[in-house]
Amino acid sequence: MSQVIIAKPGQIASSAVEMLVSAIEQAITLRGSAYVALSGGTVPNQMWRILRQSRLDYTKIHWFWADERMVDYELEQSNFGVAWREWLRTIEGSDQEMLNRQAGSTMNVYPMLGWQLRPSPSGSPLRKGKNNQNYLESCIRDYTKQLEILPRNLDGMPCFDLILLGMGEDGHTASLFPMNMEDDLKNQAWVIGLDNSPKPPKERLSLNYPVLTAAGELLFVVAGESKARAVREIVSQRSIDYPAGVVSAGASEVCWLLDEAAASEL
Repeated sequence: MSQVIIAKPGQIASSAVEMLVSAIEQAITLRGSAYVALSGGTVPNQMWRILRQSRLDYTKIHWFWADERMVDYELEQSNFGVAWREWLRTIEGSDQEMLNRQAGSTMNVYPMLGWQLRPSPSGSPLRKGKNNQNYLESCIRDYTKQLEILPRNLDGMPCFDLILLGMGEDGHTASLFPMNMEDDLKNQAWVIGLDNSPKPPKERLSLNYPVLTAAGELLFVVAGESKARAVREIVSQRSIDYPAGVVSAGASEVCWLLDEAAASEL
């Protein structure tokens, strides 16, 4: 089932937070825990500060990421790094030293590049040169193993209660891009890596299509007139020519939360 909600002007981030919190609380009520995957981007980065005020029981929530750029956590390009600095590290019980996770932490946080990442003195992208591919493959293996704690569906896929996603002008979501669609759709791996992102940095990790579509609910949060055409084709015309369209069509529960500009062609 697909639902479209158009947020009031200036309220898309707060509306997204309300929906995220509601889904988490429902999961905790039903099962005693919640499994959530987050994304980065302009609107999610606005959400983090709002989430500081929420009264969630963080001991019962497992936070994962839908995708990540292969850069140091210190940089603004890091999805996890921004979420940590703007929100998660402010929560009571979180690890105050991001890169030295404490055994007694009450936070269940799973960054895609792990907790042992050390930022480079120059703030440059991770592991330049020959070691990059080895590091990417290592992160894929490690994150796949992390996902094993999730509940499974009948096909054996890990099932998030909710995955927060955005969408680019080209219809990409997470780090699933149009030019890689054919190969990615053939790949049943839970986590994939790429080194050809059309947006810098080129090296990224992403949850793959089978994991995204297995989620209990997908929340697409999309803002901006530049995305209106892709929104129209996916939401109104059910196009599967875009990664976001394939994900939306394959999932059981989907909500598109749009600002007025993104919804302008509906």
